[in-house]
Amino acid sequence: MMPLGLGLIGAGMAGARYAEAVGLTDAVNLRGMAPTSSGRAQKLAEEIDCRVMTVDALLSDPSIDLVCVATPNATHAPLAMATADAGKHCILEKPIALDRQEALGIINAFRARGLTLAIPYLRRHDRLWRDLHKRLSEGHLGKLNWIDLEVRAYRPPAYFTDASWRGAEGQGGVLLNQAIHFVDLALWLAGTDQLVRTVATIQSLRPAFEPEDHAIVYTQLAGGCRLSLRADTCLAPNRETVIRLATERGAMEATESAVIHWQFPPDILPPVVGTVGWGAEGMAAILNDTAEAIREGRMPKADGTAGLASLNAVLTMLEAGAR
Repeated sequence: MMPLGLGLIGAGMAGARYAEAVGLTDAVNLRGMAPTSSGRAQKLAEEIDCRVMTVDALLSDPSIDLVCVATPNATHAPLAMATADAGKHCILEKPIALDRQEALGIINAFRARGLTLAIPYLRRHDRLWRDLHKRLSEGHLGKLNWIDLEVRAYRPPAYFTDASWRGAEGQGGVLLNQAIHFVDLALWLAGTDQLVRTVATIQSLRPAFEPEDHAIVYTQLAGGCRLSLRADTCLAPNRETVIRLATERGAMEATESAVIHWQFPPDILPPVVGTVGWGAEGMAAILNDTAEAIREGRMPKADGTAGLASLNAVLTMLEAGAR
């Protein structure tokens, strides 16, 4: 089967991971790269032997079927809309947009044209969480009562100074940039996208770097499950996120990649462990799934509606913290 032609917009940290991921899959061929800033793009293009193009040239190139948008947050919506207008499928980095109406407009644009829109929520690709999601959906673990997320995502000052958009006004902080992956995971596991009531304390402990870098949130989801979240980028060290669940039949504690505690009846075995990680391997999983979704006419593991659901949840948390 012929690989899809891939165009990459963005040459920063996420863009470089996608470029590396192309070498791990036969599903796509990288046909061109369009930087949003010239500094890193030429060096990256030379490393992977790829054409550097303007965004307009990339979007009008008939050899490109799928566009990956891996750019600063504020550019996601206009670049996604331009990709839909060009008739290309899209992998759109999170967050899908910065407000709900923009996100809805993006979803409608791709849907109206019969195009695939994928949001790269990596935890949906992990064997561990896919196994757990299946058991919860089929009722084997009983009703889900509580999800607790501890997102310790420390970022040193250089993380912000090396890319000026990070921490800039309107680009989001710890909830929109780091915790949103796990907010998506919680909503997916709970089988809902609705927050019934939310209280939050949100602070910026290092205001020179980020609009909010510390958040404590408690919310009730539709269906009765409670979600508690503690997230920060300001407290060292950086650690794997810890996820705790309690159901009618038991409880578990896990990191992103391993089960730490499993307290269920003996006949309910722990989920199978397996993770794609955050680097090129994870991006290759996104590329593979999106290419398969395009060919098979199915939805990707996380589509635009998942992007809107997690964005809405994070914005609701931010709004609660501002009250």
